[in-house]
Amino acid sequence: RRISRRQFLAGAAGVVGAAWLPMGRVSVAAGEGPAGFPAGIELYRQRFQTWSKEIVIDDLWTCRPTSPEQVVAIANWAASAGWRVRPRGSMHGWSPFVITPGTTSAANVVLVDTAGLASLTAEPAGVRVGAGAHLEDVLTHLEARNLGLPSVPAVGDVTVGGMLAIGAHGAATHAGSLSHAARELTAVVWDQPSRRYVLRTFDRDDAELASLSCALGRTFVTEAILDASPLEHLRCRSSVDISAAELFAAPGGSGRTLASFFEATGRAEALWYPFTDNPWLKVWEVRPHRSLTSRPTNGPYNYPFSDQIPEEVADLASQLVTGSPEATPAFGQMVYAFTAAGLAASAAYDLWGPAKDTQLYIRATTLRVRELGLAVLTSRADLQHTVHVLASSWARLIDEHASRGSYPINMPFEIRASGLDGGRGDAPILAATSPDPSARHMDVVLYTNALTLTGTAGSDAFFTEYERHVRRTLDGRRARLRPEWSKNFAYSSAGPTTDIAAWRTRNASWDGAAATFDRLDPHGVFTNDFLDVLFERF
Repeated sequence: RRISRRQFLAGAAGVVGAAWLPMGRVSVAAGEGPAGFPAGIELYRQRFQTWSKEIVIDDLWTCRPTSPEQVVAIANWAASAGWRVRPRGSMHGWSPFVITPGTTSAANVVLVDTAGLASLTAEPAGVRVGAGAHLEDVLTHLEARNLGLPSVPAVGDVTVGGMLAIGAHGAATHAGSLSHAARELTAVVWDQPSRRYVLRTFDRDDAELASLSCALGRTFVTEAILDASPLEHLRCRSSVDISAAELFAAPGGSGRTLASFFEATGRAEALWYPFTDNPWLKVWEVRPHRSLTSRPTNGPYNYPFSDQIPEEVADLASQLVTGSPEATPAFGQMVYAFTAAGLAASAAYDLWGPAKDTQLYIRATTLRVRELGLAVLTSRADLQHTVHVLASSWARLIDEHASRGSYPINMPFEIRASGLDGGRGDAPILAATSPDPSARHMDVVLYTNALTLTGTAGSDAFFTEYERHVRRTLDGRRARLRPEWSKNFAYSSAGPTTDIAAWRTRNASWDGAAATFDRLDPHGVFTNDFLDVLFERF
């Protein structure tokens, strides 16, 4: 059965979307909303869905305040009415930090669309941003002032509030999380003397900043001041001719290993499609001036082939999730060939331009996937060892499943790295990039994502097996496992985030952050059932 690209991009098989836009919005008449909801704030019912569409609720109460003061009014109403308030950004995430599975439209929860809080104002050596401002807009604003951020995620439509909530990061071993760039945060918190929620600003002299800068959705940040750095121009070179056997080899050899690229430039990323030999490797390096062989960029998103899905790839993707898993090897090989051809056709093998032009490369029209995301704290000396364990374990499990006629994974294995949040005492406590005082030699975080199309049979079992194998293999001496908070993790046969006990961290820092959240939000306005389990709020 063949389907057209138009049908596929419109949502065939539920794996891709033509645009990542609010859907299912239904306006309501005055007085039809929750009793006592503050007047003057736009209120409606709207669909909420995570990026992979694993959590979808068709008609949740949603509002769009236009000022931080209106968020305060919503919080005070919720505290008195017994409702919960969840901030909603661009919904480009997997974790149940906003809405949990099983939530219904009858739940006493209201989403706050942060699109009305998207201000951008210049600050000395930085920028003041509202929680709803998108990363691409922030970078464009900074670039006009010859400033930038040292390392950013690949997705331009994520919001500042969302990035701060999960400790967002890029691919650079010399830079940590964007949460650590927050010089100042303004949040809605409980004020005991007035017995009301109020706006309060926290800076680096406030101990709470280390908790609030990566709060996992346990607070509501309305505004932040982010530190910037001088604008860099980056050269980004892609290659598809290095074998996985060489790139992910065990340490000790002299080949072109992933660790050697990190050592040379500090910035690299590899995507390895299943049942193919050569990953797609991207390596960035700072270059103030363009090399003769580099194509100058005219903006971000320089890999159009990853956004413009051809009919053949779309057809196979649809088949994979509707009953033809045996097509998985052909699908992986086709996507690899399409990637190599797309790099050549768009002259994207060698790019040069302002940092954001090569750092942002994922749009909302890429294939929507479910995934397991792991962050692994390790040292530069053990970097290749850890890379080898992660990649070889993934490949071995895929081959084992294929030998039984099972194909639970049909999208790439991805791996990249970042540095830690060091140098100051206000490093985000809960970020994956937080230093471990008991392992000071560990100075880098490897991020690995195992991806598959939403709806692929057997993926829960594969993710569970892979996650538990990695946990057993990385025993803590050379590497330590952490969640990548924006992704799915803690897999069991029941699905993602259902094995939290294995992930819950119990130490003074974690307990201190949890106590901070309870003190600043004693009524539990800014929480949900998943966060209650994660932070043991019983």
